[in-house]
Amino acid sequence: MKNNRLLSVKLHDLYEQHASGKLEKHEYIDIMHEKHQVLFDYFDYIKETDVESIVISNDLIYIITKDSHIKLLLDRFDRRFLPIEMLNFHSIDAQERGLVFWLASFCSTIFDVGEISVGIHSTLISCLA
Repeated sequence: MKNNRLLSVKLHDLYEQHASGKLEKHEYIDIMHEKHQVLFDYFDYIKETDVESIVISNDLIYIITKDSHIKLLLDRFDRRFLPIEMLNFHSIDAQERGLVFWLASFCSTIFDVGEISVGIHSTLISCLA
């Protein structure tokens, strides 16, 4: 089926094919409807995670966490970036988070020099104050 091939085409390219007359209106609508279904898949999926919402704007994509309402930007190229980890595994590792909070309770100054989740522990700890 022609639609299956077009599902892998980027949204902008599909629009251009329709605007130029290469893709008939009803076929374009059907394909775009299928492509937009991923939004509803995320809608259902995040209910089981620590992600409250996923925000897509003109400039960036970020998630907002359920418990502390922290905004975390998504990086298109980083497979292990914290917001992606939260989507993949439903939450921040509970043991790691608990340990960081416990250690923070004994400190007045904390340096967060993480490589994978830059700044997340500092951001989470700031919510304790």
